Amino acid sequence: MKISILLGVCVATLAAAANHQLPRSIGDYCDAPEGPGTCQKTSNCDGIAYPNNYCPHDPVDVQCCVPKKCSAPHTNSLCRHTAQGCPGGNFVSNLCPGDSSIKCCVQSAAASQPSCSNPAENTCTFYPNCLEKKLQCGATGYPLGYGLKYCNKFTAARKDLSSSGQAWITKTMLCLQRALVPYATGEKGGSCPNVKEFAFGTHPGCYVSSGVCALPPKDWEVIISTVSLKELFGSIDALKATLETGKDCVKFYEWLIERGVIKIVDKVEDAAKSIWHKITDWF
Repeated sequence: MKISILLGVCVATLAAAANHQLPRSIGDYCDAPEGPGTCQKTSNCDGIAYPNNYCPHDPVDVQCCVPKKCSAPHTNSLCRHTAQGCPGGNFVSNLCPGDSSIKCCVQSAAASQPSCSNPAENTCTFYPNCLEKKLQCGATGYPLGYGLKYCNKFTAARKDLSSSGQAWITKTMLCLQRALVPYATGEKGGSCPNVKEFAFGTHPGCYVSSGVCALPPKDWEVIISTVSLKELFGSIDALKATLETGKDCVKFYEWLIERGVIKIVDKVEDAAKSIWHKITDWF
């Protein structure tokens, strides 16, 4: 009970008082007017990139990227700021939330075809055909040893999830792959260990921004049985980072503790206390 109360106080206070002011890095969760997203380089953002200070302490070209889909009839297209342009397509008005500067980017048939720079929804081929082909990390490297492995596991688990859980898998798989596009295309270089470290750093942001905390407990059971907590968040530090930014995750953490998934409870309590100290330092 003590931990639950402390978690609740910390997260609620963060949401109300801190809002978007915690430090961010590429792949981290962020929250913008049109919904949750992740901090990404604007050149890698297919959705709405917000120039507002939702990813503070980052370079100006790292902004909160929200993959908001357009309304019918272009539900497979994404909303974008007109300042971002619509590469390979044209803007269509009145299909997106927000002001007139946010429009639906409808790409031509050729431009919308899946590629290493444009991973397709609900597929795992990006990992072997793009990321591994470029990096050559081998069977135990991130592209094949983690990315492809768990992409296939989540795909197999889809049938056991609710409609919300299935939508979460679609969003999460695409979010994780899009974050690695610069490495797959060669826009950004890096060794296999560096790419692995970067990739794991994007996991919490993608999971939370895709809505894991809002899923029903039955879906959490399936997710945790598919990928362990360590694999899900990477480390206790990643858990702390997600707790700091996931303002709606109190119930999820309570569930993890009740199920014994989080076994080192004192570390979770320490994480909550650490957040509380950060909050009090702001005043």
